[in-house]
Amino acid sequence: MGVPLLVDAAHSPGMLPRPLSGIDPDFWVGNMHKWAFAPGGTALLRVSADWRDRVVPLVVSHAHLDGYPRKVEQQGTRDHTTWLSIKTALTMFDRFGEAEIQRHNAELAAYGQRVIGEALGIGAAELPDPGEHVSMRVIPLPRGLVTDAASTIALYRRISGELATEAAVNVWRGEGLLRVSAQIYNGPEEYDRLAENLPSLLKRVAAERA
Repeated sequence: MGVPLLVDAAHSPGMLPRPLSGIDPDFWVGNMHKWAFAPGGTALLRVSADWRDRVVPLVVSHAHLDGYPRKVEQQGTRDHTTWLSIKTALTMFDRFGEAEIQRHNAELAAYGQRVIGEALGIGAAELPDPGEHVSMRVIPLPRGLVTDAASTIALYRRISGELATEAAVNVWRGEGLLRVSAQIYNGPEEYDRLAENLPSLLKRVAAERA
């Protein structure tokens, strides 16, 4: 219909084996620091041929007449250090194997979702399934525990501070969700520990609000 399409593929580089396979959007962006071991602020931008001559930077530089992508990449005194690190970051996939990293992460995230769900009394059939290759999973939290931004932040801080665990807390359509992720430095014992201690923390939080 003539409407340009931008795909926000923030988590796909490094997590999915071929993140652009089968799609040809006008714009595609993906972060390298989430699953591809690069420093924060490192990302990829893919622009279709139809749009490249219309993409302009916010700041004009000496490369302005060189066309895309040079005129976008070269902006004033921007620090390119994080971009230059990508090649080194990707050696992690050579060292451990891309397929092995992705298999480990996807299986461990699914394990974490399952054991934490069981600890909260949630059966496997009730847990959202994002499909294969996904290194993140969500677990529904007890109703009424998380209802807005303030309560999500408060619960995140309790989990981080009291359980020494980093896990995202979100609210979607009034339902609280705990998101667990897995990377090659994680092991099953971390999810077991969270599953063991989270129910009692949630009960304390609920009692404090009653």
